Amino acid sequence: MKKGSVKSIAAMVCVAVIGVVPVFASAVSNNLSTSISSSTSNSTSVSRLLGDINNDGQVGLDDATTTLKSALNIMQLSDEEAAVADINGDGSVDLNDATLSLKLALNINIE
Repeated sequence: MKKGSVKSIAAMVCVAVIGVVPVFASAVSNNLSTSISSSTSNSTSVSRLLGDINNDGQVGLDDATTTLKSALNIMQLSDEEAAVADINGDGSVDLNDATLSLKLALNINIE
């Protein structure tokens, strides 16, 4: 799938689910984070920003697109990525998480 068509799909989802026309820009940082425990013998815990699947420090449209693809079973996330993508904390990555991710990417309040 071409990058432009992914943005078009993200725009349609924004309009349909959130009711806004998105401006394609990076998201601002937010205070949502999750702790991820490693399954190694060291048992380390790492704090990650919820929704920031690519771990670049912000929730952007690329993260929202990845969350949507996972929710639609187009792509499989690693356990760590799934923990970060599960924004609402219900144990699964679904369309609710994709909606929250898009809102975070567009700096729309999710409370």
